[in-house]
Amino acid sequence: VDTTAKVWDWRSGQAIATLTGHTGTVYWVGFNPDGTRLVTASTDGSARVWDWRSGAQVALLTGDFGKIYCAAFSPDGEHVLTASADGVVRVWNWRAQTIEATLTGHTDAVNRAAFSPDGKYIVSASSDFSAIVWDWRAQQSVATLTGHNAQVFDARFSPDGAYVVTGSVDGTARVWDWHSATTLQILTGHSAPLVSVAFSPDGTLVVTGSWDQTVRVWGWQSVDTGLQLTDLGARVLSATLYSDGSTIAVSGDTPTVYVYACELCGSTKDLIALADTRVTRQLTDEERRQFLHAASP
Repeated sequence: VDTTAKVWDWRSGQAIATLTGHTGTVYWVGFNPDGTRLVTASTDGSARVWDWRSGAQVALLTGDFGKIYCAAFSPDGEHVLTASADGVVRVWNWRAQTIEATLTGHTDAVNRAAFSPDGKYIVSASSDFSAIVWDWRAQQSVATLTGHNAQVFDARFSPDGAYVVTGSVDGTARVWDWHSATTLQILTGHSAPLVSVAFSPDGTLVVTGSWDQTVRVWGWQSVDTGLQLTDLGARVLSATLYSDGSTIAVSGDTPTVYVYACELCGSTKDLIALADTRVTRQLTDEERRQFLHAASP
């Protein structure tokens, strides 16, 4: 088992840092907002914060929690959340290495958790078939999202914080108005557990990754089966969009991470500009509404 984390220059394909210290499988990695720190989560029961350029561990977040499946920085970089096999989400002052909030309510392992863009809320995805939205400073749940009929593996807020997308072992993704705990759309098309979800930067698209070895891109406000972006040839474990939506990093149950260009993952403005370079005539008003969700220029 590889217990390290690596930082890559994805354009050159070269590893530029290797972080060693964990004694179990590293399940999750994530940068802080300015890219100077990295947090890792491991089956050894710890999350660690690193100065990745020097390779130095700068914080150790651990306790009697069991495996930690996910860790992530808050949008201001001051806090780290951890999601654990004991069904609890914890929020840490990572510099002091102290717990500031303990979020209890799930009845099974928490597989993923994420902060809202404004840092006020956390959404957690659990093997108890639910996702919960929390006001983490008040240490209270504010919405429980139920409807999946199997473990929920991933959950993320939209860029404006208004929606949540969840992915489940039942093979579907759901987009929610989390304030009312209402399902707005069910995305069906994968043929195996769906374990990774993400919104595009403008919130109009959802990217999903599945154990059926594919990544799909969905215009979630319309009902379709999603555009199959790639067939990895291995179970997809994570599909992550670059901040500008131009590329997707995909990892699976192989030692390789793949980076794909995604011309369809940009903003509506970018898609219109792309379409204008590819068509031999102007799109009709109806085509713009149907395919680009946009009115005439």
